[in-house]
Amino acid sequence: MQVNGRCFRVSIMSADRGVAAARALTFVLAWLFGVLLTLLAVRGPAKAAAKVPPVAALGVPHVLGATTPARRVLHEAVSVLMLASGALMLTVGARVTPPVSLLAAT
Repeated sequence: MQVNGRCFRVSIMSADRGVAAARALTFVLAWLFGVLLTLLAVRGPAKAAAKVPPVAALGVPHVLGATTPARRVLHEAVSVLMLASGALMLTVGARVTPPVSLLAAT
């Protein structure tokens, strides 16, 4: 860019470094949160499964204390609700301008 006969270099990259760093940090924090949450979520079922011998797990479901139909419907309803809310949050996060950042809350 020239102003009064002088040349100036304008770097767009230097202004965007902060935004890029914030996006990278948001990505890393989201990934870390997802991994830790997943590990925490599978810990309980893994402990419970370790207490059942493999041959007993092949047994008849009603003997092992399967859930009632009403409880199964509740589980399915909660699962569908969580799936829908996750899809909604993913869509909103992808379409919001400017991008939503975890750093914006601090």
